[in-house]
Amino acid sequence: MAERAKTVAELIEELARQSRQSERFVADIKRLFASKGIALEESCELYEQAIHDAFACERALVHSSQQAAKDLEVLDSTFSKLRGTCKDLVGQVQELRDRVVQARAQLNEEQQRRKEEEEERAGAGLQLPARLIH
Repeated sequence: MAERAKTVAELIEELARQSRQSERFVADIKRLFASKGIALEESCELYEQAIHDAFACERALVHSSQQAAKDLEVLDSTFSKLRGTCKDLVGQVQELRDRVVQARAQLNEEQQRRKEEEEERAGAGLQLPARLIH
């Protein structure tokens, strides 16, 4: 006695169990067949490769999505570390800038003090003694 051929629905259910596909995907596949006027009770012989391909594509998409999610987690972690490093560097740059500003202010004060001293010395040297003026 010949073995009865699987129906479209049976093949879909079998592959769904094997690949642990979501109910949403299984419902989408069934809806696709129904929308094309293909009864789920029909033999799957004509559609077997297409159904296998659909499940293989879905597995690849799920795998790619999972890998992308993992990659995004790594990227997020890397950006967090980078953000921390940048904050540290910004802090260091601000400290250096503050030191430069402070050093510049001290230098300006010192230059002003020396200028005033030179002007005092120059002014003192130009003043004639009172006995010479009369």
